Amino acid sequence: MLKRLIDRARLGRDLLRRRLAMWRWDGPNPSAGDFVDRVVFIRWDAKLGDAIVLSWVLRELKLQRPDLEITVITSPALEPLFRQGFGVQSIFLAGKKHGWGQLPQIAQALHRSRYVVHLSEIWRPRELRFVRQLAPQQVIGLDDELQMINVKLGQSTQGQHFSERLVPWLEQLGVDTTHRQYWVPRSPHAAAKVAAYWPKGKVVGLCPYGASKRRHLSDGQIEFLAEHLLSQSDTSLLMVVLPDQLHAIQMTFAHKPWFGKLVLQPTSDFFELCEQVAHCDGVVSVDTAIVHIASGLGKPLLAIYADEGPHTENFQSWHPNSPLAACQFVFIGAPQFSVEEQLELRSGLQLFEQ
Repeated sequence: MLKRLIDRARLGRDLLRRRLAMWRWDGPNPSAGDFVDRVVFIRWDAKLGDAIVLSWVLRELKLQRPDLEITVITSPALEPLFRQGFGVQSIFLAGKKHGWGQLPQIAQALHRSRYVVHLSEIWRPRELRFVRQLAPQQVIGLDDELQMINVKLGQSTQGQHFSERLVPWLEQLGVDTTHRQYWVPRSPHAAAKVAAYWPKGKVVGLCPYGASKRRHLSDGQIEFLAEHLLSQSDTSLLMVVLPDQLHAIQMTFAHKPWFGKLVLQPTSDFFELCEQVAHCDGVVSVDTAIVHIASGLGKPLLAIYADEGPHTENFQSWHPNSPLAACQFVFIGAPQFSVEEQLELRSGLQLFEQ
């Protein structure tokens, strides 16, 4: 009861702040005067999966509209991806919890850019103030309520995959949007590093942990998948986990007869992670960035989602965008898969028996 009251109070506070911000900073953008031929992508709240599914937009803009400078505002963690991976040289750093004082300096440097793209569905007050300070000619976004958004994509692209939500704007720019394959950067240095420890024979990647606990498979569920995938004598299993998750995997499964067939090379380096996926013959993953990396690399993929089903907004926006992918909906985190779930998973895992 108390939690509901607190949540309601916070919601009311946030709505009031938004209304005040809209009253103060929302309004039409300037149309007269000189503008810099630049596209500013505000991606400070983006995660790795977001960056991958929209990677094709950067590629096609670079190829088809070289007259437009591309600038990305992102978090420090994603800077190497945008700079070394996608070749974006104009990068400004602002974390998800950036302060009010940091943004005016960036706004001054990027003042009067021609286009600003920000895909948060509900803008926060600091975002309204920041874009007003930028004073761009056009703003592209999903928050249709805002006057400053010239190209309103919220309702018109509702229900589409997130990777497709910028298509109407790109078409306005004269960009051919036929080629939407994700752009997954490759690194020769990372490829050589992965090749040095890669086993012979077939290797399937298993990513059991997503960004939140609600997307973590239980030990029993991991064991079921591992035993099934390793039932073929020539198969090894790459555990796609972070370095701080390795100890738990070792402690839990070290006594299993198949433990020696696990490839345990956890990494937090994006480029090495991509090379690991690229080396795999197939991937099994919960709903996380690995799904999109595997889709971009054209890998056979079994994506495991929570049991809400395929009609949720999350699945419609973030399902694997690949003809080589199958999806299964299960009760993630249960001690074991149910009998029905096991039958469905065995059917999906046939992708890796070919």
